[in-house]
Amino acid sequence: AMTTAARPTFHPAQGGEDVGYYRMKEGTRQLSVRDLAGHTRLKLRAQGQGSSADVAGKDMVAELRDREDRARDKAILGGKLDASDATSSAG
Repeated sequence: AMTTAARPTFHPAQGGEDVGYYRMKEGTRQLSVRDLAGHTRLKLRAQGQGSSADVAGKDMVAELRDREDRARDKAILGGKLDASDATSSAG
């Protein structure tokens, strides 16, 4: 059995001008989809997705410390952390 690579080409390479389908005396206006611009718009954050208006009035440092304290307390209650370790690593 022969491979497909052994078959002759459909449009054999020929020199000269006016060779069938491949002649082009003028430029073509046909474009490929790959030539067109794709993703041209950025998606903006909507209300409630952390947009600058949502974040403007927040004290993020205080919120972070509060969440860290709650996580540390939960770890102490769950037995994953000793109370002495929690006080030494508190910042």
